[in-house]
Amino acid sequence: MEYNSLKFEINSGIMKNILVPVDFSEPSRAAALYAIQLAEVLHAKIHLLSVEDSVPETVAFRNTQQWREIVLQNGLEAGKPWVDELKKQASERVEIVFSCKSGWPIFTVIEHYTTDHRIDLIVMGSKGASGIKKVILGSNAASVINQSSVPVIVVPMHHVFKGIKSIIYATDMEHLDLQIDKVNEFARAFDAKLHIVHVQAEGALEEASATSAYQQVDKISAADTHFHLFKSIPVAKALEDYVKKEKGDLLVLFTHKLDFFEKLLQTSVTRILASDNQIPVLTFIKRNGE
Repeated sequence: MEYNSLKFEINSGIMKNILVPVDFSEPSRAAALYAIQLAEVLHAKIHLLSVEDSVPETVAFRNTQQWREIVLQNGLEAGKPWVDELKKQASERVEIVFSCKSGWPIFTVIEHYTTDHRIDLIVMGSKGASGIKKVILGSNAASVINQSSVPVIVVPMHHVFKGIKSIIYATDMEHLDLQIDKVNEFARAFDAKLHIVHVQAEGALEEASATSAYQQVDKISAADTHFHLFKSIPVAKALEDYVKKEKGDLLVLFTHKLDFFEKLLQTSVTRILASDNQIPVLTFIKRNGE
């Protein structure tokens, strides 16, 4: 199993580029403002990307160089006042660049930009979903999480950045030693308290397993780290309750990439929390055999 790496070390400045997909809406503004605050601490460059998508039924008629140039120019002109206003919220230390690309689906365009510009982290806004749409249709944020080659932070629309003092890291205890290094890097960057949380369904956790879990955490935990283990159904609700109780500022998840049928038949913890939770969610994709 291979993990996407959060490719930065604060002292050596390895994290250089943060991508924020924008559509000039309130959710994307919240994400951009959040990214600015991250960039202030991490000394990173912000890439704002607007994607002008083409629906499959009409793309054959619009696939001309002239049409693409018109679309991109219109996108740049429409976004400039929004971007200029946003730049006023950042200090001179934060470099912000704005690009407009055309293509469909949106997450593919974002992934191509991520590769071409050596993006280290994506920050996206989310306005949430409800009912059957959450399970079947998902959202742009969920699609990007599923496809991204780098970690993704999903920021709720009404979230206001007030620092990162408490990080909640939800784990299944598998490959904890590999994951914890990435989480610790982020915690150290903001001098944040780290909560390691392991939730299992009722009846699934034996006493011996619990003891083993505590021992495993003791071997690798860093300073100001707290481990909490409990049983609960549903798991997502237990995590949300814990986040509220501990007043977490960031929830960290390592999640499996879902294929098409899994998207239709099951709701992942990540997709629920990315839409409903009131704090940002940092996700890493766990890939099998890649």
